[in-house]
Amino acid sequence: VKVGHYTVGGTPTTRSGEKLCEPGSYCIAGIKYPCPAGRYGRSYGLVHRNCTGECLPGHYCTPGSFVSDQHRCGNPEKYCPRGSTAPSTVEKGFYSVGGGGLEDGTTAREDQVMAPVGAYAAKGLLFLCPAGRYGTAPGLSHSSCSGPCDAGFYCPPGATTPRQRICG
Repeated sequence: VKVGHYTVGGTPTTRSGEKLCEPGSYCIAGIKYPCPAGRYGRSYGLVHRNCTGECLPGHYCTPGSFVSDQHRCGNPEKYCPRGSTAPSTVEKGFYSVGGGGLEDGTTAREDQVMAPVGAYAAKGLLFLCPAGRYGTAPGLSHSSCSGPCDAGFYCPPGATTPRQRICG
């Protein structure tokens, strides 16, 4: 069997022909295999399980993919680093980044980042702590943030202490 080809026809022990390995697969010793999940095979005649390469950040690839961006990651609650086999769920107190929103309502997010001080993250999105509340710790996950401002003080959106500004 030629390199980059697989056998066809006949019986499993006696084959009558061979075919060039198609995109999305690779061939070794006359046997065709799908490119593994997280990878893609763009060319005919591939001969290694690494295929052409890893899927792009913000996308994931199922077995047999022949393009680097087979599936977009989904919504802001999901992210896909380079070579993803499936979307990962954004952790509590984190938000997804990279790629941004697309016209069809999906996203191509590629990583997650912890919410900074003065903010909180919910459903993969980042928000400032609302006016009247403050956030002293990173990784907050609720609009209540760290709590309400102290009496006699005002906290604008994104405040980081309970005494951000004196009233009056």
